[in-house]
Amino acid sequence: MTSQEAMDEPQSSALRKWQITVAVLAVLTLTLLVVNVVLRSRADQAVMAREAAVQQAEQARADSGTLQRRNDELLSQLSTSNERLTELTNSLQLSNAQLAAADANVQRQVAAQDKAQQALKSVKERLTCDWGTAILAPAYSTYRIELGEISSYPRGYKENGGIFCHNNPWISIANAIAGNDDEAFAVYQRNCPAYVEDKSDVRKVEPYVYCQMVAGPEAATPGEGKNSWLTGTAAWTFVDVSQYLLGVRPTLDGLAIEPHLPERFDQLTVTRVFRGVTYRIAMKRTGERTVSVDGAKIGGNVVPALSDAKSVDVEVTF
Repeated sequence: MTSQEAMDEPQSSALRKWQITVAVLAVLTLTLLVVNVVLRSRADQAVMAREAAVQQAEQARADSGTLQRRNDELLSQLSTSNERLTELTNSLQLSNAQLAAADANVQRQVAAQDKAQQALKSVKERLTCDWGTAILAPAYSTYRIELGEISSYPRGYKENGGIFCHNNPWISIANAIAGNDDEAFAVYQRNCPAYVEDKSDVRKVEPYVYCQMVAGPEAATPGEGKNSWLTGTAAWTFVDVSQYLLGVRPTLDGLAIEPHLPERFDQLTVTRVFRGVTYRIAMKRTGERTVSVDGAKIGGNVVPALSDAKSVDVEVTF
């Protein structure tokens, strides 16, 4: 080894040591950098996880509030539904009660109609003759003190079985209401002067006026008129004919029109002045009951009272 080499060797050894040291420091630095990057990344991940957890917690709280509000709404709706259900139940119970009452009412009406028909049938069979309907039958044949005046008349006269003309229109009205149209008109016809004029030799009163009474079927002279003019029969007959046979009847809401005429009346016209308005009523038998006012069909049979018209055209089928 030369002297120069001997001198250079320590320097080279020191350089290598320094290089090794630098290399180690570089490695350590790089390692620290890597560790730092890893730690920072993990720290960032932890922060992000924490923020996500916080967001989730906040969302959970929001969802919990939403669920609580929804729960409250559902409870409120349930309460409302229960109240509505209670109302419906009460309404249903009321409806059932109303239905039962309506059914009972229908049954009463049917029973009343049956009784009315039976009563009218008995009136026709037991009290009615060619001259009209007597007030009672059989007539009393002897005086009875507990009955008084009614049994003091001869049989078939006055209250003792006579035909009181003013109550015959009531029987006609009853038959019309019950739907016995033929009999309703027949009752009117039996003691109407115009229809019995050919029997004037029996009736023996003016052929153009009603009597107070006509001798009944049990009388000695059936059909003989008594006390002409002394009666309200004409007024009651006008009510019967105009309001029930022709069927044009004034009501609070207007004119009720429901004719009850025998089949031989197919078509007729009635003029009625009602509350200052002239109603021209054309009636035609079709088998169906309808009412039309100025060409427009209405529900029911009551023509509404009008105040803004001078005349009204009414078409009625029956």
